[in-house]
Amino acid sequence: MYPTQDRHPRKANYFAVNVTKTRRVEFCCEGYQEQRTDNGTSAECLPICRGGCIHGVCQAPNICSCESGFAGKHCLQRCKNGTWGVNCRNRCHCQNYAHCDTKTGHCRCTDGWMGK
Repeated sequence: MYPTQDRHPRKANYFAVNVTKTRRVEFCCEGYQEQRTDNGTSAECLPICRGGCIHGVCQAPNICSCESGFAGKHCLQRCKNGTWGVNCRNRCHCQNYAHCDTKTGHCRCTDGWMGK
């Protein structure tokens, strides 16, 4: 006689596990470009103004904020005599042909005149 063994069928237990893996991807939105800091450890997204802002700062994609005394899409145009300030929005109040400073609005008298 042969020795008998208990034969129990073995069941393999399998189960599924859903694993979500993520990774951080940083990029700038359209109209902005990445600008790294001096030490290169961090970056920020700065707006792009095509053609540049010659006498101003790019505030948003293709939108320049001009320095006082300049206007135009790229801040290239000096204020015309009679206007002054940011985007030349202010009117000068100079009299007797005095020259208006396009940055400050101060009047410079012509020869032979005095005053404000």
